[in-house]
Amino acid sequence: MKRLSIVIAALCLFGTTAMADVVELSGIYKVSFDNGIIVPPSESDGCDAPYVVMEGTDICIDPYIATNELGLILHDDGQLDFSFHLSYFNGHSCGMSGRAQRNDTGWQYSETMPADMGACVLDIRIEDDSIILNSPEDADCRVMYCGARGHLHDVRFPLRGRTQEVATAARLSCIGDMTGMCEKAVQQQ
Repeated sequence: MKRLSIVIAALCLFGTTAMADVVELSGIYKVSFDNGIIVPPSESDGCDAPYVVMEGTDICIDPYIATNELGLILHDDGQLDFSFHLSYFNGHSCGMSGRAQRNDTGWQYSETMPADMGACVLDIRIEDDSIILNSPEDADCRVMYCGARGHLHDVRFPLRGRTQEVATAARLSCIGDMTGMCEKAVQQQ
């Protein structure tokens, strides 16, 4: 019965075209891509392997495959728990978690920031077969939750990037754990 109420709420909120995407939204999503860290000239030894030269420069890069990760849990009342970790060039990143409220276009998380800062507003929506994270440029989410070159503008996770993992509160709390120890502990439970 609860499943039926979620389906009906999804139909009312998003229409029939996105209904299946909303009903099956809970999960862990991953996107892997080429990334790199700048290697100081004193350590690069002429940019020999395993390092590569950044195109159009003489800067040496230590390449690696990075993975952005998003975890979502859609509740019966329409609220959406989220947690994500985003990797950017040269070790910069963004990461945050919270509970977003349903609105006309998807979900929105908002948080009042410390004294001299404004507000952190993060929109989460489904569009063009992707989950999109977006924080208005004047919101302070980026300042609070990202490194210098990280951003939360139009970040996309393809719906097809959903893994077989079950999204639980414990699993969401492990997103961004670079050691992997948290995730191993969750799997052993």
